[in-house]
Amino acid sequence: MPQFVHLGPRFVSSKKVALSESGTEYEISCVKHVYANHLLLQFFMNNTLEDQQLEDVKVQLDLSAVAGLAIDSELPCEKLAYGTPSMGFVCLRREAGVPTGSMACTLKFLVKDVDPTVGEPEDEDVGYDDEYNLEELELASADYVKKVAVADFREAWESMGPDCEVVETFSLSYTSLKSALDAIVDFLGMQVCENSGNSGDGNRQTVLLSGVFLGGVQVFAIVNLRTESAKNVGMRLTVRTTDMQISQFVAASVA
Repeated sequence: MPQFVHLGPRFVSSKKVALSESGTEYEISCVKHVYANHLLLQFFMNNTLEDQQLEDVKVQLDLSAVAGLAIDSELPCEKLAYGTPSMGFVCLRREAGVPTGSMACTLKFLVKDVDPTVGEPEDEDVGYDDEYNLEELELASADYVKKVAVADFREAWESMGPDCEVVETFSLSYTSLKSALDAIVDFLGMQVCENSGNSGDGNRQTVLLSGVFLGGVQVFAIVNLRTESAKNVGMRLTVRTTDMQISQFVAASVA
C-alpha cells in the first residue's frame, strides 16, 4: 500500500485478534504487523446491522499505558455497508524501546440510516457521529519474535553460550502440562523444535524453542515443565541470546 511504503520490509505479523464478539453490531478484529521502527495495525471490520451504513470508520487508540509509541498515520475505512467487510489501518511509530502493554480501543464512525427499499442511505442524510467500545488490544513480547526453526537445537544452544543467559522459575495455574505448554509457546511466540512439544513422561516435559527477535537477534529457550499439583505446573525457563536486555525481556514475558 503506497501509504505505508516508508515502513520498509515487514518483520513479522501476529495472529488475528478479536476486539469484539462474533454476532455483535460491529465485528472488529486486528492483525499486528511489526516493522523495524513501526507497528502497523490492520483492523478487519464487519457491520452486521442492515439498517445502517457507517462512514469514516476508524479505531481510536489510547496509548497512555504503552510507553514508547506515537501515532504516525491513520487510514480509515471510507464506507462500511451491511455485510460487506472492509479494513482500516493505524500506523504507530516506535520511539523508544520495545513497547508492551494494553491499549484501550474505541470504534469511531459516522452513521447513516439505510433506506430499505434501495439498500442505501438517502442523499440528504448527513448522518451523525457515534462510537462503540472495543476490547483492549495488547502488545506482548511475542509480537516482536519471529518463529524460526534450527536444524540442530543443541548445537545452536551450545554455540550461543551462557554469557547472556537468563533463568526464571514459575508456578503456573494450569491443570495439565499440555495447557501450560500451549500458553508458554503463545507467550514467547517461538518455534517448537525437534518435535519436543509432543514428548514427555506425563509429569515432566522439556520443550526446545527458537526464534529471531526484532533486529535480527537469535533467541533460544529451554522450557522445563513438571506437574506440581492438580492445579499447578512448575516451570523453569532458560533463555539465551547475544543481548542480555533481550534475554531479560523475553524471560519476563511469562510473568
